[in-house]
Amino acid sequence: MKNKMYAALAAMVLATAAFAADFPSYLIMRGSTTVFGHGNDMPAELVIPEGVTAIEERAFFNCKSLTSVTIPASVKSIGVIAFFGCTSLTSVKIPSSVNTIGNSAFNNCTSLKEIQFGGTMAQWKELNRSGAVKVTYIQCSDGNIGVKNVPDYLKMDGTKVTRYADKVPANLVIPDGVTAIGSSAFSGCTSLLSVSIPDGVTEIGGSAFNGCTSLASVSIPDSVKSIGSEAFTSCIRLVSVKIPGNVNTIGSSTFSGCTSLASVSIPSSVNTIGNGAFNNCMSLKEIQFGGTMAQWKELNRSGAVNIPGISCSDGYIGVKNVPDYLKMAGTVITGCDKDELPDNLVIPEGVTAIDEYAFRECMYLESVVIPGSVKEIRGGWNSHFGESGAFKGCKSLKSVTLAKGVEKIEGYAFNGCISLASITIPDGVTKIGGSAFSGCTSLASITIPGSVKTIGDGAFSGCTSLADITIPDGVTEIGGGAFSGCTSLTSITIPGSVKAIGEKGNDFDSSYYGYAFSGCTSLKSVTLAEGVKQIGGYSGCTSLESIEIPGSVTAIGQRAFDGCKSLASITIPANVTEIGEAAFKDSGLKTVTIPKGVKNISQYTFRNCKSLESVTLSRGVTKIGYSAFQDCTSLKSVTIPRSVTEIVGYAFDKCDNLTVQYDGTKAQWEAIEKSSSGNYAVRCSDGEFNKQKWQ
Repeated sequence: MKNKMYAALAAMVLATAAFAADFPSYLIMRGSTTVFGHGNDMPAELVIPEGVTAIEERAFFNCKSLTSVTIPASVKSIGVIAFFGCTSLTSVKIPSSVNTIGNSAFNNCTSLKEIQFGGTMAQWKELNRSGAVKVTYIQCSDGNIGVKNVPDYLKMDGTKVTRYADKVPANLVIPDGVTAIGSSAFSGCTSLLSVSIPDGVTEIGGSAFNGCTSLASVSIPDSVKSIGSEAFTSCIRLVSVKIPGNVNTIGSSTFSGCTSLASVSIPSSVNTIGNGAFNNCMSLKEIQFGGTMAQWKELNRSGAVNIPGISCSDGYIGVKNVPDYLKMAGTVITGCDKDELPDNLVIPEGVTAIDEYAFRECMYLESVVIPGSVKEIRGGWNSHFGESGAFKGCKSLKSVTLAKGVEKIEGYAFNGCISLASITIPDGVTKIGGSAFSGCTSLASITIPGSVKTIGDGAFSGCTSLADITIPDGVTEIGGGAFSGCTSLTSITIPGSVKAIGEKGNDFDSSYYGYAFSGCTSLKSVTLAEGVKQIGGYSGCTSLESIEIPGSVTAIGQRAFDGCKSLASITIPANVTEIGEAAFKDSGLKTVTIPKGVKNISQYTFRNCKSLESVTLSRGVTKIGYSAFQDCTSLKSVTIPRSVTEIVGYAFDKCDNLTVQYDGTKAQWEAIEKSSSGNYAVRCSDGEFNKQKWQ
């Protein structure tokens, strides 16, 4: 039995040896059926013998003399980088028996354009599903896959166009069989006028046509599923684009800077649009979207697409039929063509905001109608550009119609509109921004709704024709200089809702215009409703004769009545605890009583009140500030309580007719800290001091 087994084994060994001996000497074998390598005498046209079942990895690596390979039907597998670097290889025949091809098996075979495969197209796709073989063209038994006869001006990686070479035609037709256009494939190809992309291409890579500045037309087939970031950036002559129905993704900045792009169609299949996809597309006023309005809002919830109008299957979003003379960013008007702008402007429905430079200094604009869709009329100030406002400096603007819906009128919005005579601010506006109507010298009438809470700094400053204004109940703040320089304003009523009347600027600036009503030289009367807590801002109101301060007031602001030369009397309520610096400076007051809640008579408070004759300071005052009564040349009597512990320099300087009535003793008077406070007499409870210079 053993002898029979040995005999059989010996026969097999002899048979294998005989089989191996049949292989050419230039093939290095591992065992009897595997090609392991090759010798130096290998022919250029290689026919691998029948019986070989495997070609191992690196078997023909860098075999630069090899021009063709025929693989027999017995072969089952081709190893990793088996034919890598065979740069002269132009023809390969692979049988349908092969079920495995290793990664990079034919990589860097730069002359290899096609492979003949003995099986079907379906078999090849299954065999090469990992993409191990990247050859331009595959001939199969039932058809062909890929690109046949690739033009010299295209560089390929399999069926992907990777880059263009010299002499690419201006009107490019990409060959059938191409499946992808790679990243930057035609980037910077400035001679390209048109591109026709064949059906079968599924991907247009990032920056594929970036900077093709002459490209005016591109045909994208239905097979395309994604368009990469910056794919068509700065294609400045591209006029229209139709995105096919299978595209899912449009990358960021895909069409950014396509300044001539006027027509874009996007299907409902798109579920991602990258940031800035259509930025700086100056001519693009509308996008045709194949889905519903709800779908678009969901798709664009990040605001990546900022185009005026979106036409959807069930309606319209944004601004329809934008005039050519308007410049838009989404639904915001950012600017205009001043030469084409009509004198009588109607802002289209759907606009949501008018930007700060939109109509600045449009000298011929006479009227404007603003629809309810507009929420903001913008403006403001910044360190780089200074003052800016949507209609700032429109010197011929006479009429503004604001529909209900506007919520914000920001700073400088109508600043310097010197022909504007009247305006009605609709209900819903909550704030009138700083200097919004400043310098509107013809503005004689304005209606402010109850919705307004804040009137900003300088909002109506310099409106010299404004004779009457009603501040509605609901306003809580009147900013510094809000009505300064309104020289025709004769009376004003401040509702109880106002908690603060503002002031700004340098404390001792010679200009009055930092204060709410400063420089209103015709203002004669002010009515303050109960509820107001802080008052100020009437400096320079030279005609102001009367003001009744309600009991709710606790503070009188700095320079509140500075320069009010016609104001002869005032009653300061008992609840007042603070009187600001220079509050009554240069006023026409004759007598004044300071309530006990006030602790400090601030510097300059009554300075240069030439008509002031008597002052009573209630017990509670502890300090009389610097120059508080200086130059009050008519001042004869001041009652000072013994609670005062300090009289600062020049407090009563040049009050030469003054006699102080002090309710303490001479010793207590002498204990008060005094520094060059003036030249006056003092009467105490136990005697008096003759007129003298107090140090």
